[in-house]
Amino acid sequence: MTTTDDRRQTGEVRERQQFYALLALGLILLIAAFLRFYHIGVQSFWADEGSSVMMAPRALPDIIRRTANDIHPPLYYVTLHAWVAIFGTSEAAARALSALFGIATVALTAALGRVVGGQRVALLAALAAAVSPFAIHYSQEARMYMMVTMLAAASWLTFTQYLQASEFSPSTVHRPPSPLPYYLLTLAMLYTHYYAVSVVVAQNLAWLWGTIRARRWERRWWARWIAVQVALLAAYLPWLWYARETILNWPAISPDIALPFFASELFRIFSFGLANDGLPLWPALAFALLLILGTLQALRALFARPLAVIGRRSSVVLSPAALPIFAFAIPPLLMLLLSLDRPFWNPKFLLLALPGYHLLLAQGAAALLDGVKQRQPRLSAPLAALVVAFMLLAAVPPLHNEYWEPRFWRDDYRAIARTIVARASPDDAVLLDGPGQSEIFDYYYGGDLPRYPLPNTRPLDEAATIEELEAIAARHERLFAVWWAEQEGDPTLLIPHWLEENAFEAGSRWFGNVRLAVYRLGDLP
Repeated sequence: MTTTDDRRQTGEVRERQQFYALLALGLILLIAAFLRFYHIGVQSFWADEGSSVMMAPRALPDIIRRTANDIHPPLYYVTLHAWVAIFGTSEAAARALSALFGIATVALTAALGRVVGGQRVALLAALAAAVSPFAIHYSQEARMYMMVTMLAAASWLTFTQYLQASEFSPSTVHRPPSPLPYYLLTLAMLYTHYYAVSVVVAQNLAWLWGTIRARRWERRWWARWIAVQVALLAAYLPWLWYARETILNWPAISPDIALPFFASELFRIFSFGLANDGLPLWPALAFALLLILGTLQALRALFARPLAVIGRRSSVVLSPAALPIFAFAIPPLLMLLLSLDRPFWNPKFLLLALPGYHLLLAQGAAALLDGVKQRQPRLSAPLAALVVAFMLLAAVPPLHNEYWEPRFWRDDYRAIARTIVARASPDDAVLLDGPGQSEIFDYYYGGDLPRYPLPNTRPLDEAATIEELEAIAARHERLFAVWWAEQEGDPTLLIPHWLEENAFEAGSRWFGNVRLAVYRLGDLP
């Protein structure tokens, strides 16, 4: 028989556990903040960040009009517009917004972990998210990727809360839960990045799987969910129609991809980020073990028989422990399917799936600790410390590369501009070959040399481009050419071939993925 003192002691233990859990989460968030703000302004903006920073100060109608011709929806640019109006457009200031989104993603991953597997899974998932090199890289970039990742995590959280409230509050007894938080966050996610639609696909598959297995055939249950999805589509369609030309003509963004490459790259980048030369064997095996264990836990929950039945249906639509499998697996699988038409490999688009990956790692670690505790209770605490130490230490080499190794850094337009200023003469000119280089180059370059962004049109007009090149050669003796992604606007490489035939390349140097070359024009002395 439980006495009052026993209940009091149990309550005190729970309060103490909650206090320590909150303390641990606070420490994890401090680590996340430090890693995201450390060296945040050291690297130069690269081309895409330059587009963000030059877009943000424009008037809002101009931002809306220009993003219709861009490959991303407008919400991030509108948010950055308000941000830079207060904090400015320096590297640190513009990137700080993404850093805050990154910290919020860690907190939301913890909240998801608590729903999925309790306090321990919450803390382990938050730790994995806090030190994730992949997440930290994009938390230090003035682009929309961490904003959409944060919104994806928030969308999943409200999705699970909506399902749980619906399960235990039948509409015949209680007022059904409001889908408004889910709706607003998901709509914001869709207006931040086009590939966010993969999250909506994953959520609908999760809902459908749980609904069928739980035998939820009530008309109201289906009608409420379908109404929410139709409302999302109705609010998103006007933008899709407005930007239809850009969306329908989106080119292939990668070479053809094979499944083994896709799987290995996804695992490498999700585990160790971008700043590495390959998979380190033992840490990779450890991550693989946790991922396999976590996936098995999620699959077990996915196929588990309903625990309680009310009439002909289950009271539980979908076990929260199964949700990470949808959050992690569906966006990459959809990318593979889309690549059957046009190659679509771009790992940063898959940041949307990163919270799901961290939840699976946390579930795997929790399963490992439970298994050891049942067999060898004395080893439970040392193993928990070892798991925490592994997550921290595995992030050290890629983060060292991220902060301190220039060969892994972003394209250095700051150094390109300084080099041109130091070496140019008044009769020289600058050729910017590749999409969107004018904005980032002008951000750093304060000189007076004429700048020629080529090609001027898409698709490239060969006759007009050759005429422009001939006019440049007639006006200038030397040309600084900044080459970046030139085949996007010049698929046949007309411009570099013309320069090979009509000019002399005096030298070149790489600044990340951007090459600065110097050409002598006209008659050679």
